[in-house]
Amino acid sequence: MLHCKRIKIVFKSQLSNATSTWQTNHPQTQGKIERYHRTMKNVVKLDNYFAPEELEAILEKFVYRYNNEHYHESLTT
Repeated sequence: MLHCKRIKIVFKSQLSNATSTWQTNHPQTQGKIERYHRTMKNVVKLDNYFAPEELEAILEKFVYRYNNEHYHESLTT
């Protein structure tokens, strides 16, 4: 049970870090947040995590990749 609580804390902290720069009360922003959550959920569901540290490492890697290496459609010309 302790692991579940820690996993939830780590997951929530990753989400709050990722969503803190988006504007609120804008329909387009809501879509971006939903797409981010869906993408994160798909990455997390790919594997089983037996320790909170494993999930934390995967989430940190995901956030870094999503923010820095991810192909963004808005950057196309």
